[in-house]
Amino acid sequence: MPAHRADRSWSSSASTGAASRFALRFRAYGERRYVTLGTAADGWTALRS
Repeated sequence: MPAHRADRSWSSSASTGAASRFALRFRAYGERRYVTLGTAADGWTALRS
């Protein structure tokens, strides 16, 4: 039986113009999910995300 690998989540940021957006990407129920957290103007930083 193959070893079970734990799924990992990670945060990402994307810059569009002057605003940076922060989001989480993770796997759940066998599918890849993407949840937007907010922008730098909303108070989100790479450390907080």
